[in-house]
Amino acid sequence: MAAQAAGAISLAHPINASFTEWSYVQTLDTIRTVSQPEPTIISLEGEIDLHESPNVRERLRPLIEQKVLRIYVDMGEVSYIDSSGLAVLIDAMQRIANYGGKFGLIAIRPAVRTVLEIARLDQVFRVYPDRASAVSAT
Repeated sequence: MAAQAAGAISLAHPINASFTEWSYVQTLDTIRTVSQPEPTIISLEGEIDLHESPNVRERLRPLIEQKVLRIYVDMGEVSYIDSSGLAVLIDAMQRIANYGGKFGLIAIRPAVRTVLEIARLDQVFRVYPDRASAVSAT
């Protein structure tokens, strides 16, 4: 059989076998490209401040421990975030990046966006306008 390019799909078929015995052989590169798990989306609401940020950290902790590959936080109902809330999001982003995962924020309100922009974190976080954009991102 001729050599295959990396990531190629080949069809293996014995000479004297019936058509139903075809099998697909895929390299790891192809499987990695085809297999995209659905992201986990956590929805937050209200004010993410010194009192609420530990709860956000606890919602993210088990997902990070399980090394979920795509974690997004829907901020559409978050009206305010302080430095402790930002610290939780930064910590989550760094931990997820350490194991090769992706982290992003969805539907940020103008008041929260202003806080991110002042801290220049809008250039650090992946920010999506809505859930559909986040889910379709690779």
